[in-house]
Amino acid sequence: SYTSYQERSMRGVLMKLYSRHVSKEIAESIWANRDSFLEGHRPLAQKLVVTVLFTDLKGFSTLAERMEPSQLYIWLNGYLGAMAQVIQDHGRVLKQFTGDGILALFGVPVPHTTLAQQGNDPAAAVRCALAMGRRLVVLSDDWQKAGLPAVSMRVGIYTGEVAAGSVGSDDRFEYAVIGHAVNTAARLEAYDKSLADPDLLPNRCRILVGAPTHDLLDGKFASREIGLLQVKGKVNKVPVFQILDESPAPMPIEAEPVAATTN
Repeated sequence: SYTSYQERSMRGVLMKLYSRHVSKEIAESIWANRDSFLEGHRPLAQKLVVTVLFTDLKGFSTLAERMEPSQLYIWLNGYLGAMAQVIQDHGRVLKQFTGDGILALFGVPVPHTTLAQQGNDPAAAVRCALAMGRRLVVLSDDWQKAGLPAVSMRVGIYTGEVAAGSVGSDDRFEYAVIGHAVNTAARLEAYDKSLADPDLLPNRCRILVGAPTHDLLDGKFASREIGLLQVKGKVNKVPVFQILDESPAPMPIEAEPVAATTN
């Protein structure tokens, strides 16, 4: 009975932390792998290699000033709800909303310890960002038909090591990640806002990634290098790449014609 009580208590803590941020399937995976990252009733503080995705809407502050509060929140909740669903469909953790911004994590909370696992996270993050862009196009069409403004999105993605764990009191705490990768993803989202205007892109979504992420993509996506980012606390600048789309599949190699033979 005591063991059963302890398990119910631990499960309750995990669901409190993650159930609002992940799909049911991921929540069950978290529970199944709880020994790898849970210590007592709090997430174990640990270093993880993760891919961080940070989004923001272009011109949201100006837009918010022009809309009535009730209309604004209906519109914003529709947008955030749709984007949260895309993130959950890609099986990753929605960390938080920051106004109109979204922070999603790839590689938490169950540690991805192998290079193969860590290498899959950047591709998953980029595919998620592309899907968010496609969803935004549909939303924008619906908004325009209803007389509401269409918007576009900027995305920053960066892969690196973070410290992960829980912060807060025993009664009120949340899962948190802290580190260079989180800050750099946010910097990439805000990088040179005049560059590659997302309003002019087919999916209304500008996606920028740092070199560590780009290297792990291994040519799976069409991209172009666009500049260097000076990151606070770092001597070397970070090369920045724009993701254009999924790379087209290579053309099949045609077989050489076989000469006819006679018996």
